[in-house]
Amino acid sequence: MPSLPSPPGTQERILYYAGLPSRPPLVARSSVFSWKEPTGPEAYPRKKHLSNVGKHPIVHLFDDIAPEIIDSLDSKSVLWTCIDVVRIGHEGENLPPVILWIGVKPSSLSGEHAIQVAVACKNLLVKHGITDVECEIREAERVLQPALMKPTLSDDDTVNLRVHLTNTVGVSIASEAHPHVEGSLGFYFSQGGDDKLYALTARHVIFPNSPPNTRFDFKSSGQKHPKVMLPADGTLKRLKNDLCNGIRVQTEHIHRKKIALAAAVESQENGDEGNVAKQVKRRIEDAEDEIHAYNELGMCLNSWATRESRVIGHAILAPPFGPTEKPDNYMIDWCIIEVDPSKMVSFSGNTIDLGTEIRDYHLNELMNPNIRNAHKFVYPHGRQLLIQSVIPIDELKKPKTLHGDDAKCLLVLMRGRSTGVTVGRANEDSIHGLR
Repeated sequence: MPSLPSPPGTQERILYYAGLPSRPPLVARSSVFSWKEPTGPEAYPRKKHLSNVGKHPIVHLFDDIAPEIIDSLDSKSVLWTCIDVVRIGHEGENLPPVILWIGVKPSSLSGEHAIQVAVACKNLLVKHGITDVECEIREAERVLQPALMKPTLSDDDTVNLRVHLTNTVGVSIASEAHPHVEGSLGFYFSQGGDDKLYALTARHVIFPNSPPNTRFDFKSSGQKHPKVMLPADGTLKRLKNDLCNGIRVQTEHIHRKKIALAAAVESQENGDEGNVAKQVKRRIEDAEDEIHAYNELGMCLNSWATRESRVIGHAILAPPFGPTEKPDNYMIDWCIIEVDPSKMVSFSGNTIDLGTEIRDYHLNELMNPNIRNAHKFVYPHGRQLLIQSVIPIDELKKPKTLHGDDAKCLLVLMRGRSTGVTVGRANEDSIHGLR
């Protein structure tokens, strides 16, 4: 009978998953190789990364194996929080090993007991003919409803995808009852007397074609409150498609660059080929880093899969849709959402994420078309444009700013759930539209 692996030591527990965003502590593993602690003056652990499984027999068999694994964990009184099958390997590995990755409640499983659990799960895989997959157990809390993300750095390869999962203005939302009707989140606000946070959107997004067209007031009527999701189903689907396309494009790019690298290495007579090879290698590494970033975001999206996990709050007030009395003739179309505070772990006010589709210098040019304008647009540090005031109606009707042709206009910038960041001139007659 083969000997059992040893429980991980303190350093292995801490450093084993170096490089992963969550860097969870290792509890136990079924593999028997000896982990080596980094040594030397620059003793840094090799970074690891996650990726999807792809082609492997476990993909088609796991639905049958999973109930047996759960029964095994429950029979051993394991407080497990999640069960995943992923590839985990060091950066640079073309095909990292497939791992049965089990999360357990922190401090709930001892080393010796955990080793027995890991080996038992490994043996279940072997029973089904899967001999090349190890079991690893890490500490992981259950997160049923993920909090909205912080905007990431501009040099992050996923910056324009992550924006749809943040609490910035203009991102996609929908009612859980009507998940395919998407709209944009308008802005956040609070009111005196309580510490709650609210958000504003259009009534027709939360109550699309929903007669009767009457006032909805959750507090006074006791009606069932419509739940609001961020992002909507369509946006989440587009995110997943964009991730897959990004991985495909970069994989093809790596293939082409490897062919170019081989050609450069073979042509060493010319003095510049060494530099060319180095440049090609750097581009291959950049493409591999981008694939890793896409894979990590893809793993994060797994926790956003259900509609319940994307609920950020519920509607509490919406007046009937329709025009106001003359002479204003505004069209009333708004709805107030009470926001779940657990989703807002990092809220820095009403900000528009300017993204990176429009370069900072080009956006400055678009927003400053005439040097005679008193107000100058300055691209904000970190891309987050803070909304600080409200434009008076008089200025909406009679703009003071000048376009490049010296015509008076109101320059506007917005982020929409479909359009992204756009710049244009407001129509002064549009103030008689939606309010």
